Amino acid sequence: MLLLIQYTLIFASVLILVALGGCFAEHSGVINIGLEGIMVMGALGGALMMKYLSADTNSFLMIVLVVLASVLAGTAFSLLLAVAAINFKADQTIVGTAMNMLGTVDVLMASEPMEAMRAVEYLRKDSTVICNTYRVQPMLVSTGQAEYPSEAEVARCLGDASSRVITYDATAKSLEIGNVKTMNIVLLGTLSTLTDIAPELWEQAITKYVPAKALEKNIAAFRAGREVK
Repeated sequence: MLLLIQYTLIFASVLILVALGGCFAEHSGVINIGLEGIMVMGALGGALMMKYLSADTNSFLMIVLVVLASVLAGTAFSLLLAVAAINFKADQTIVGTAMNMLGTVDVLMASEPMEAMRAVEYLRKDSTVICNTYRVQPMLVSTGQAEYPSEAEVARCLGDASSRVITYDATAKSLEIGNVKTMNIVLLGTLSTLTDIAPELWEQAITKYVPAKALEKNIAAFRAGREVK
C-alpha cells in the first residue's frame, strides 16, 4: 500500500504540471492533445543537457541547466502545434496526435507492467523494454471493478510493440538486497548494460548522489540489475 501511495505521488506531481500546461493551451483556444509528446521531448532535452555537462559541474547548477533545457526543448516542440494550428489552420487533433507519435523512445524502463503497457505508443519495433513484473494494482482493480491484465496479455502487448523485452521481478531483487526503495536502481543496472558507458562511471554517479547510509545497498542493487540479461 505504501508503495502504491509513493508512486501515485511521484507520477501525479508530473502529470499535474502537464495538465496545467494543457489548461493554458485550452484557455488560448488551442486543443493540445500533444502534451505527452511535449513531455517526452522535454525529458529528452534535459537528458541531453545532463549528458554533455561536465561531471564536475556544481549540483545546483546542473539541476538548473537541466530544467532549463527541458523547458526549452518542450517549448520548441510545442511551437509545432502553435504554428500548424494558428498560422496554417491545421486540424488541432491530427497535429497533436502526430506530435505524440514523434516522441518515440529507444528504451522504455517501467517499474510496473501496466505502466509499460500505457507507454507502448512511444515504442518503435527496434526499441527495448525493461519492465518490473511486480504488480501495483490500480484502484479499479483493487476494488473489483476491473481485472489486471494477465501475464500473457502483458507479454503480447509489449512483444507486439517491441522486438526486445526484458522482464523480471526487480522488486523481489530489491527486497533480497534489503531495501525495496532500490528497485529503480536495479532497473537502472539493467539499463546500463545497453549502453557503452563503463559500469564504474554509473557507480561513481550513484556514489555522488545517493546518501552515504544507503550507498552500499544501492550499489548492490545496481550490480544485481547488471546481472539480468
